[in-house]
Amino acid sequence: MKNKEETSSSITSPAGLIQAARQAHPAFKFATAVGGIAALVAVVSNFGLSPAALVFGVILFFGLMFLFVVFARATSLSKTALSLPAQVLIWAFVVLAVATVALLFWSTFFNTPIPLRDKVLQIQSFSHVSLRVYPKPLEAVGEVASLLRASKKGTKITFLGIHFAITTNYLDDELLKALNRGVAMRFLVLAPSKELIAQYSAEYGQTESKIQEEVATGLANIEKLQGMFHASSNGGVLEVRLLEFIPAQRIYWFDYGASGSEAVVVQYAMGVRSSDSPALKFAGDTPLGQHYEASMRWHWEHGVPISQWKQTKGE
Repeated sequence: MKNKEETSSSITSPAGLIQAARQAHPAFKFATAVGGIAALVAVVSNFGLSPAALVFGVILFFGLMFLFVVFARATSLSKTALSLPAQVLIWAFVVLAVATVALLFWSTFFNTPIPLRDKVLQIQSFSHVSLRVYPKPLEAVGEVASLLRASKKGTKITFLGIHFAITTNYLDDELLKALNRGVAMRFLVLAPSKELIAQYSAEYGQTESKIQEEVATGLANIEKLQGMFHASSNGGVLEVRLLEFIPAQRIYWFDYGASGSEAVVVQYAMGVRSSDSPALKFAGDTPLGQHYEASMRWHWEHGVPISQWKQTKGE
């Protein structure tokens, strides 16, 4: 009676049900093996591999299993028991395996014939890079302040966006101190054109009067900073250019030269106020950083120096 109760209870569990099926028919063990392989594929797929890579991996997996069986069988047989084709197959796989390991080893340490060392170092560097997200841009102002305080002589800082009214208002002392330490600073902001302000208002859902006020405040703060700072032998530089088109993002870029770079970026989205868009912080040597660095350089090349704009198009 007890055995029947144990059998009945064990069947209700997955492991017990599988065991009962194997006892009912030995061939069920092959179905179990198929299920195990499917589970393995499902686990590996969580690593982010493509379906093509998984299919290739499964094929390679079966090939290695076959090779393992051949070698396991070969160890129990004498040389005379192995036919010539079997010996050729075994030794061919041995040579291929040794050659593959040797080439992978050489590529890892000497970067040839495959630049594997570069790939390993790149993956290692990316593993230490964190992408930090700030739900609101104002939360990133404190981070920008910390980066400003840590900036040293030779650092190049670029501010790209519609305006930096809040940044230049709350961080005016930090900006001035950074310039006096020898930091090269560049501002790229929207030109105070009525057409541009009207366009930005229509695309991003803000009133023209509010945008005009913020753009004017940002420019006034920058010009005030220019008046307080005078270029010196420390190497500090303050340049300002105006954009005659609407930028798609706000970028705080800190270039430390040989030490690398990092950025805080707010991506603008039509119909969403910039103050409601999240801010991202990441390293400049990542693909994401390289993308925004290229965009920043393009904007700077197409920006108009503020003195030139005032002479030709000032309103």
